Amino acid sequence: MPGPTRHKPNPASAEDTRPSTRSSRVLALLAIPALLILTGSAAATPAAASLANPSAAVQSASDAASSNLSHLAKEVASASDMATPSGMPLLRQKGRVTGYPLPRFASLKSDKVRMRAGPSTDYPIRYVYEARGLPVEIIEEYDSWRQVRDSDGTSGWMSAVMLSGTRTGLAAPWHGTKGDLVVLHDRPIGTSGVRAKLQPRVRLQINSCDGHWCSVAVQHGGPSGYIKQGLIWGVYPGEIIGR
Repeated sequence: MPGPTRHKPNPASAEDTRPSTRSSRVLALLAIPALLILTGSAAATPAAASLANPSAAVQSASDAASSNLSHLAKEVASASDMATPSGMPLLRQKGRVTGYPLPRFASLKSDKVRMRAGPSTDYPIRYVYEARGLPVEIIEEYDSWRQVRDSDGTSGWMSAVMLSGTRTGLAAPWHGTKGDLVVLHDRPIGTSGVRAKLQPRVRLQINSCDGHWCSVAVQHGGPSGYIKQGLIWGVYPGEIIGR
């Protein structure tokens, strides 16, 4: 039976507890408006001007404050886009960095891959994945980071260099650990011979898919054959691969 593929990071790790400087910047900006209003008023209403034309002085102060607040709002919005993944759209037709379709599937390139709360090493590590070849779904791009989710729906950010375009899959993970076995056929026909019956979540190397069946091999030297495409997490319904 497949074992755990991810675990929480060690809370004692210094790397995991570093403060998020970008998040701090956003919080600092959000605390500034009252100060800007006061500063704007002081700059726009010298004593002589206020005595000579109070109405003009008040209007000038108001205009300066509005200008400052408008500029601040733009800066906060820009900083929020950088600092919070929730500020980025989850689904786009094409990735903002690569131009590749979103969402799309990829796989883990390394034996140990960190998932972070945001697109920077400033963000804390949420999970550590120890499963080279595990399929993940890329749902957003930012700089050299990719927002991904796994078959359980857990999402976070991984460095792009830790991801591969090699297509892999999981045998019906939604069946659960005690669910129905997944039949590996020797031909892409439901009545064909049975090569093996696989437990849910067994990791597969995907060779090709015709929209109905996929030619696969169990990772690490396991048997090969055909599985119905709808029983694989890591391939979209009707997707054609390798043809």
